[in-house]
Amino acid sequence: MQGKAVLAVEGGSLAQYLKAATWSARDAAGLVEVLARAVHYAHSQGVVHRDLKPGNVLLQGAGGVADGASEGAAGGAFLLAPRSSPVGPIPKITDFGLAKRLGDSADPGGTKTGAVMGTPSYIAPEQASGRSRDIGPGADVYALG
Repeated sequence: MQGKAVLAVEGGSLAQYLKAATWSARDAAGLVEVLARAVHYAHSQGVVHRDLKPGNVLLQGAGGVADGASEGAAGGAFLLAPRSSPVGPIPKITDFGLAKRLGDSADPGGTKTGAVMGTPSYIAPEQASGRSRDIGPGADVYALG
C-alpha cells in the first residue's frame, strides 16, 4: 500500500461493529450527532469527504467505555473526531481518498466529468449521476442520513 497510511484503531470499523451489536435509537442518534459535527468541521475547512459509509468510520474504544483519547496510529493526521462521544466508542472518519476541496473550480475533485465515484448505497443523487462539480457538503449529509 504505497503512499497510504495504515490506521490501527482497536474497535474496528462501524460496519464491523454494527454486525455484532445493536444500538438503541438514542445511542444511534448520538453517534450520528458526533459524526455530523466532524463532517461539519471538514466542511468548514473546505473539504467534502464524498465516501462516507460505515466502513470509513473507525471506532476507538468500541470494546468498552471511551477514555477520551483521540489520537490514532497515524497521529490523527487523517482522522476527525471529538474528544468524547455520548455513545462510548469514539468514531473517527477516515479514508479521504475521494475527498474534494470546496470552491476550487480548477479541481473537480480528481475525477473526470461523468465519472461516478463512491459507494452506491451512500452517494447523493448528484454524485450518482456523475455531476462532480455539483457535489458539495450536501453529499456528505446525504451519506450520513
